[in-house]
Amino acid sequence: MRPGPGLPAGPAWGFRIGYQFASGLTPEAVWSASSSGVAAGSTAQQRSLLYGVRWTAEFERWRPWIAAHAGMARVRWPNSGPGPGALPATGTTTGAAFGAAGGLDVQLVGALSLIARAGYTRTTVKVPALEGFGQFFPASWIDLSAGASVVF
Repeated sequence: MRPGPGLPAGPAWGFRIGYQFASGLTPEAVWSASSSGVAAGSTAQQRSLLYGVRWTAEFERWRPWIAAHAGMARVRWPNSGPGPGALPATGTTTGAAFGAAGGLDVQLVGALSLIARAGYTRTTVKVPALEGFGQFFPASWIDLSAGASVVF
């Protein structure tokens, strides 16, 4: 998660569940959580639950896919204390979130696949910029990830 100017990228993890039809269309729910890197002893965090669809092209072992989702996100931003560049407030806010992603699943054996994924999520939640000065921006994050998938 890289929530805005002044905060470095940090770790994330997620879980998705859905049912894939023969056409490659999968209605699904995606839960994710992430945290920015540490800046001045503080981090920003998000949790989201999004619902949407994923479409997968079936090319035997190689399965590229795209997805679109909408739902809710809860964003928490830090207060780095008084002084130049400090955040004006600490808070947790909930709002609508919209996401888009794409990736590639490579089938290894049976139901086991390796996954590479890139996604972007934007919220309607307005949070203060780390460099403050009264500027607020919609929280958003990009994720680049890889992992394993088990299909039942």
